[in-house]
Amino acid sequence: MKIEQLICLLLAMMMVQGVSAQGKSKLMINYQYKKCGDFHEGLATVVNSEGVGYIDKRGNVVVPFKAYKLASHFSEGLAAVSQGDKWGYIDEQGNLVIALQYGGVPEEWKKSLRLAQNPDYVMKAISIFAAKNFHEGLAAVSENGKWGFIDKKGKVVIDFQFDEVGDFSEGLARVRNKDDKWGYIDKKGTVIISPRFENLRDFHEGLAAVSQGDKWGFIDKAGNTVVKLDYNFVNDFNEGLASFKESGLGGYGWMDKKGKVIHETRYAHVWQFHEGMALERWLDGKYGYNDKNGKLVIARQFDEASDFSDGLAVAKKNEKYGFIDKSGRVVIDFQFDGASNISEGLAAVCKNGKWGYIAIEK
Repeated sequence: MKIEQLICLLLAMMMVQGVSAQGKSKLMINYQYKKCGDFHEGLATVVNSEGVGYIDKRGNVVVPFKAYKLASHFSEGLAAVSQGDKWGYIDEQGNLVIALQYGGVPEEWKKSLRLAQNPDYVMKAISIFAAKNFHEGLAAVSENGKWGFIDKKGKVVIDFQFDEVGDFSEGLARVRNKDDKWGYIDKKGTVIISPRFENLRDFHEGLAAVSQGDKWGFIDKAGNTVVKLDYNFVNDFNEGLASFKESGLGGYGWMDKKGKVIHETRYAHVWQFHEGMALERWLDGKYGYNDKNGKLVIARQFDEASDFSDGLAVAKKNEKYGFIDKSGRVVIDFQFDGASNISEGLAAVCKNGKWGYIAIEK
């Protein structure tokens, strides 16, 4: 065998086994935090021994750690924060622009909670996350157990009247009424799709997943059934396809927006497509990736794996995390105790119980 042929064969073997030549990573923010969130709009939530704070991509502290008890990531220029059991919003300079005022427990709940084993704990739990991120200019907030929506100036746009709500997506938000039924409203609070579903999710690519009983399907924005409620489970549409689990002993697969099955597999659990690739988990618990033709393009070999983001995915082998590209090539070796997808150019990674951020050269 010629030396050139031998080199080609060795490289091919390395690709199959997922141990190709490595990419490079640069530690941008040192390992120092208990937890790290992804970067959103240039800032990330991080946790140290003092509490939660925000840092920029250089690691500079923008919002001090002692300022707030809980905090969300930034969305549309604002982030939800809490102190005690009240929530409000800060801007990207850390200024409190909507006062800490949302949360609280209604009196009828308090009466019931007095009978609970630890009512103080339960009441605090109910108040957690009483303000959601802004989406399409509005944010869902809660007062005394009822939800409504505010604008970025803190003005109540939709009154506090719902038992539960979702975020606005494609102009509509899901809401649950006192009869435990779900429907959709527009940004004026007008009911567009009457509350009649037992469960549902946000609209994606013009369709929303809804359920009656234990069966799922899809509706359009007029409330018309586009895909019959025949499935044990469906994921949201992404990149034109949605994954599903058939009823009974049926398998998993992907459908298009008319409900046509594009590919079906009997034994593998499958997820949404991201950047043309979809996760698959086999009966042995190993993860691999499919393309949109349903072809397994990265072999089932990982103990855990994420969706692709910015051309890379997080994968786990032998209790360590690393990064792979769409060919299955290992770009950053399996060396981390934890890792998240690249977000705005940086990925949060963990070593020896501490989190920091790296940049990856592909």
